[in-house]
Amino acid sequence: IGQTVDLRIRRLFADPEIDDRLVVTWTTIAGRSAVPWFEEPAVGWNALHARFAQFSLDEAADAVYWIREDGSLAYFNEAACRMLGYPTEEMAGLTVMDIDPKCRPEDWAAAWRSMTPGYQHVYQWHQQAKDGGLVPVEISSNLLEFENHRYNVSFVRDITDRRRAENEIRDRETRLKQAQRIARLARFERDMKSGALAVEGIEEIFGVGGEALGERDAFMDMVSAEDRGALKAIMADTAAAQAP
Repeated sequence: IGQTVDLRIRRLFADPEIDDRLVVTWTTIAGRSAVPWFEEPAVGWNALHARFAQFSLDEAADAVYWIREDGSLAYFNEAACRMLGYPTEEMAGLTVMDIDPKCRPEDWAAAWRSMTPGYQHVYQWHQQAKDGGLVPVEISSNLLEFENHRYNVSFVRDITDRRRAENEIRDRETRLKQAQRIARLARFERDMKSGALAVEGIEEIFGVGGEALGERDAFMDMVSAEDRGALKAIMADTAAAQAP
């Protein structure tokens, strides 16, 4: 259309065995708009579908890796670069061992031998960023075989915020338990479906272990006779309110 645009071009496949396949993306440097291009003369795939498939990987919110048997990266997307703080040119030269601080070459070789097509594994781990910091991640990986070539395809999600929220919840629970002990408070928690009771702080107040109060009748025996009717009514109303 007569317009000149500065581009960044990246080749996605670098295996010499499949040099007849050319997969390239280009991205305008000035903005975030990307126009991937796919040429598949041997197979003749629908060009539009192939372009969109490539675009969806490049622009995915989670990091995506295609990993070869030797641990080198056949493909990675922009999210992977952002997560670990590497520019594209540096990322292209990394291996699994560079981004996994606990993975040695022999560890990766053993892991690869254990994989078979259809293998799937979801786990939480840490990846090492360029600055040396560890990024908590959740990895969903599987082994795919395509035209006699195998790749470990991994989708990696940064779970830093999730871990922070979990730690905050644990801290609050710890502080609550400490406050209960200081204030000599007990907690009774009843499962409205099964009737099972969970208790905390009972022994400090009543000198009775929590196991002794695990049954509803034992718990009710500790309630004064004049209060039992009111407590049962409250429990019944709560159960009715929670019923579907």
